[in-house]
Amino acid sequence: MYLPFTAASQTIPPALATTCPHPVDLVFLVDSSESFRTSGFDDAKLFLQNVVNYFTLGENDTRVGVVTFSNADKQVTWVRLNENYTRVELLEEIGNIPYDRGSTYTGLGLDYVRNNSFLEVNGRRSSTLDFLVVLTDDVPEDDVIVPAQLIRDMGITVFVVGVGEESDISQATLETIAGDPSRVFRLTDHGELAESVRARAIGGNICNAAECPALTAPTNGALSTPATSYLTVVTFTCNPGYVLTGAVNAMCQANMTWSNTVPTCPRKTTCKLTYASNVYSVQTFTR
Repeated sequence: MYLPFTAASQTIPPALATTCPHPVDLVFLVDSSESFRTSGFDDAKLFLQNVVNYFTLGENDTRVGVVTFSNADKQVTWVRLNENYTRVELLEEIGNIPYDRGSTYTGLGLDYVRNNSFLEVNGRRSSTLDFLVVLTDDVPEDDVIVPAQLIRDMGITVFVVGVGEESDISQATLETIAGDPSRVFRLTDHGELAESVRARAIGGNICNAAECPALTAPTNGALSTPATSYLTVVTFTCNPGYVLTGAVNAMCQANMTWSNTVPTCPRKTTCKLTYASNVYSVQTFTR
């Protein structure tokens, strides 16, 4: 549902010279409760725009979805993964998301995303990795343990951005949602959301989580591609005069490891049979 950008909205960020090359399905679950206040929610939308701007967008590249949550009956999808906006249209759509001023039912928000956003009918793909970024600044008014676990059980990697002090929302709660302390980012106040460096840091972490480690070609051999994205298949070959020992290829798996290790390419070994004085002898040598 494309809406024209309003005069009250922020100016959208300019295009970046370099973006994340790995296609992902990326959904944002954004707290729209009273504690954010209007100015803080505007900063949150700018944060989303800056994170999204870090990725190459498109039907066959990164797809983006955006959901807000507040009251028990107030979870709203503003962008679906299969709504193929251009970069400018998508950033404008994010800038036009209204503020609810409701309560903080984070668990219900997580359930809503699981049951709606990450569905094939709404654009989820089997050929890309799934990421959820939860942005919140207040203690949940419902359980988040089970909803967060169910999200992660679907193979979705969760990042959490918590705004405020420990008294506003505890580190333990943020880690419970993310499932891993390394995927939790804490900001002191809403104003930090407007700093592009914060968004790029999180975008970079998502991008890094969508690739396997770079492979090094075997000595006296080569790789078919330097690509490291999910489901990439790399084929190994050896130079003439060398023989491949090990796997012929490796695939980048969902856990961001390669399915096989890099093989070796030792020199070919040949045998020479000689006969002298009624005795056969075998010599081996490499060439």
